[in-house]
Amino acid sequence: MKKNLILVLGIAAALAAGCAKSPKEGPNDAEIRYLESWVISQRAKHPEYLWKETTLGSYILEDEPGTGAIIGDAETTPFVYIDYTVTDLNGTIIATSKESVSKQLGTFEYVNYYGPRAFYRKTDGLSGCLAGEDELFTGMRIGGTRKVVVPGWLLTSSRYDKPADYMKNKGQESSIYTVTMVDSAVDIGKWQTDSIEAYLRRVHPDASLDTTGKYGFYYYQITPPLDPDEEIGESEKVYINYTGFLLNDHIFDSTDEYVCKDNHISKSEYGPVYVNWKKPEEYTSITMGSEASNLVDGFTYALSKMKRGEKGLAIFYSVWGYGINGSEPVIPPLSPIAFEIELLEKEEEAED
Repeated sequence: MKKNLILVLGIAAALAAGCAKSPKEGPNDAEIRYLESWVISQRAKHPEYLWKETTLGSYILEDEPGTGAIIGDAETTPFVYIDYTVTDLNGTIIATSKESVSKQLGTFEYVNYYGPRAFYRKTDGLSGCLAGEDELFTGMRIGGTRKVVVPGWLLTSSRYDKPADYMKNKGQESSIYTVTMVDSAVDIGKWQTDSIEAYLRRVHPDASLDTTGKYGFYYYQITPPLDPDEEIGESEKVYINYTGFLLNDHIFDSTDEYVCKDNHISKSEYGPVYVNWKKPEEYTSITMGSEASNLVDGFTYALSKMKRGEKGLAIFYSVWGYGINGSEPVIPPLSPIAFEIELLEKEEEAED
């Protein structure tokens, strides 16, 4: 009887073990195993790397200190200005801000912007900065370069209190970031206006730097109008020529055929275009061309201040332009832009 009881209990235990559920696979378990395996193999190949693990679980491979100001967290240093190259764990380049690297890859486009980019780090719904990126910036100094392996689950815009919480949601593939810290700012508006004023002092030393009327907007008159007292009628068609460029003089648009071709800008039509005029106080409603294209506020505000025959240079910070996102890949985020604009004397000039 006792033997039979032991046998029955043994069978029951075996059946219970067989019916037990296997541990549930987490959304990032495969990536975790892959990264752990990669780290083990790369440690052996590259003992010269630091292999310093961060609070969130990234690995700092190289950390060349700069000599400038130290970068705090997102609250104390909300804006950073960086050069970067990002690769996957196999070394394949995913993204870069560098023209030389883009040329090596064969992905270079003349009209695109290359160079340092501004990153907004705060998590207020406006920032696209990822958690792993934000962490690697902290502690760097301006002028320094840091190479970091960022786990895929940290490549998220979400923020959590505990490192383990990042692993609960499916992430991307792990990446290697090589970042050079070019500059930083607490007030990005002031940083941009300082850049504009430095540009104007270099190019037009006599330009007024007074922006009390519209903060972040600057206008320099190159050629005066034919009649300063003339009023342009509402809803008139006014023809203009313009060229748009960044403060590094990189041209991104123009009505001039030769300027476009010299800068590899492809357009279906060249020459003057018309704008649908509005009252100065309604400048944001000004549109351009037969398709009534919307224009950035800095451009239309400049037009509202001009008269026929006038030519001027309008420069404004990103609030008046393409904002926190820019117009990639041509205009980077948080970038001041400039337009040289000419209001033609009469419509016939546009048809010559």
